[in-house]
Amino acid sequence: MKVKSVLESKGAEVHTIRSCDVVHTAIEQFMEKNIGALVVTQNSAVGGPVIEGVVTERDVVLGIASHGSNIVGRTVADIMRRADVCGPEDELEFIMSRMLSRRVRHIVVVQDGVLCGIVSIGDVVKKQLEDMELEANVLRDAYRASAAYHP
Repeated sequence: MKVKSVLESKGAEVHTIRSCDVVHTAIEQFMEKNIGALVVTQNSAVGGPVIEGVVTERDVVLGIASHGSNIVGRTVADIMRRADVCGPEDELEFIMSRMLSRRVRHIVVVQDGVLCGIVSIGDVVKKQLEDMELEANVLRDAYRASAAYHP
């Protein structure tokens, strides 16, 4: 199973923020959009946006722990981290392994240098559960058909 199958299910919408925006703006977007991560981008003179990093709810919490409540007035650049990136053709098992080993919950999906999605650990688990349920239903139906044919 590939990353593109997750994007086909959840959609490829990606919420972004600029590194010069204040952390309070990121927090507002997390709340308004009910999301846990924003891709930090800057506009490019040529082509689409350039990915600078990722900022997550966890980064905000770590920022508060390090800098206190005044973190909300500082810039996203102060708390963002480097984006973990994959392609739509990457296997989900590889992505899961990477998320676990790097202890990240979000991976940015890029194809030919263009931002095309973001995948969370929840998205990956949901897709795998759906596929396991489908496989279980197929096996159950095959067993029932076989049992009916051979009484």
